[in-house]
Amino acid sequence: MSVSFLPMLRLYRLSPLRALSLPLIALMYAAMTADSARRHHAGRGGEWKGRTIQAASVPAGGGTGDGGTGDGGTGDGGPVAGEAVGSGRGV
Repeated sequence: MSVSFLPMLRLYRLSPLRALSLPLIALMYAAMTADSARRHHAGRGGEWKGRTIQAASVPAGGGTGDGGTGDGGTGDGGPVAGEAVGSGRGV
């Protein structure tokens, strides 16, 4: 795993010693994913800054119920399919 990361480190002119951290980073990411799955299974939503956000209920037909706009049905001008979100380049 670390060896496959070396070309990327060379591209960005970073120390090859950083490759040693990749397995630890992958383990931490896997642990966070497993914790997220555990919370979802327990019926708890996401948590951020001490606040718990309950998971949204899914309509009987499945999907988000927002007509595919991705904005949760609020019509607030959320991201549109194919739109570069946050790039600031107006792609």
